[in-house]
Amino acid sequence: MIYNIQTTSAVAVGPLVSLNPHYPFSVQVTVTAASGAVSGSVTIECSNDSVHWVAVGTAIAPSGTTTATAGQVFTAPYAYIRANTTAISAASSITVLLNK
Repeated sequence: MIYNIQTTSAVAVGPLVSLNPHYPFSVQVTVTAASGAVSGSVTIECSNDSVHWVAVGTAIAPSGTTTATAGQVFTAPYAYIRANTTAISAASSITVLLNK
């Protein structure tokens, strides 16, 4: 099943999403703009108690012209996930999709 876990045009932490009992899972980050260069950076954070969060993997940082996509696969059995957009180019938006 594919879930949109964050769509933003600013630096922001997305809502938590339950993973249980699904793993492995994958995350796809797409950054888009009407024109010009685009870039962004999203850190995937996981938790087992929805209070204490840990960054997993490396930051997903797509860049390109008008649109760019990058992703990662994770195998750790965490209970919750959220996306933390830590950087985004001007006039762009980021969409984070979760496949579990």
